[in-house]
Amino acid sequence: MKRFFLMTLLVTLVVVCFAEKVDGNAGKHGMQMLKINSGIAVTAASGTGEFFSDDAFGFLVNPVAGLINKSNAISFTNNNWLFGTTYNSIGISNYAGKQSYGIAFRYLDYGKIEGKDELAQDIGDFHPLDANFAGNYAFRITPNHLVGFNGGLFYEKLDTESSIGVLIDFGYAYLTPFQGLKFAFAAKNYGTSTKMNNEKLETPSSIEVSAVQNFNFKTVAFSFQTKTLKFVDDDNFKIVLGLSSVINNILKLQAGYKINYDAESFTAGVGINLKKLSVDYAYSPTTNYLNDSAHLVGLTLKFK
Repeated sequence: MKRFFLMTLLVTLVVVCFAEKVDGNAGKHGMQMLKINSGIAVTAASGTGEFFSDDAFGFLVNPVAGLINKSNAISFTNNNWLFGTTYNSIGISNYAGKQSYGIAFRYLDYGKIEGKDELAQDIGDFHPLDANFAGNYAFRITPNHLVGFNGGLFYEKLDTESSIGVLIDFGYAYLTPFQGLKFAFAAKNYGTSTKMNNEKLETPSSIEVSAVQNFNFKTVAFSFQTKTLKFVDDDNFKIVLGLSSVINNILKLQAGYKINYDAESFTAGVGINLKKLSVDYAYSPTTNYLNDSAHLVGLTLKFK
């Protein structure tokens, strides 16, 4: 356990150093949908657990996740997100020994919104939306060093204006000589886009560094992860802590806590493995002035 806490300290120091180099030019960034997790288990563990989850969305959190969790699955999630919006995702992940592949499509629907002019007069409804398609490839450089890449397209529409762009993610993981201990890094959502309303849309790129410790007993397996994040459109770095567990390879439990988030703190979730089918639920409340909660449900079909 001592080595895990030492690794956690290293994680924090690395992100603090990187944070000084990240552009804090907030206000011009779009595609905030990319900050929302698609995986139920990851959401329930506050954005951790991507190397422990058995669904198909781990590579969206870190591009090397499919190599570590050995996921061969098709997953669908429905997220009744904040203020009546819905966020749906579908993904496929395929583990093939020294390599892994994946694809995912996610869609955020804001619903119809009443338009108003400067005098608060109705000018008709508009229907904003965000969409993203991503492909993944990861491979082992050596048994202990793994790298992965995501590439994709995104589309954002606000009223009559829209933007389309490209994205790329990079992920790395080091499997340490200590049993169950991993160190991971991800640089996500770097890309470019067309202009919206005469202004180029910038993506919410981020860097993430994690320390992960897995424990396995006869009937229980669990993973504890600490992650430090820095978003380009946020001046502060954030920390998330998460615990994921599986009991008798049937019951799945997750919990997490977010530090330095404006309106988020704890999360929780539960899932059940039914042979090759998994059913999962996550609860992610908000605090302060938002006073709303996200409820996620998902299905995963394992095909190997």
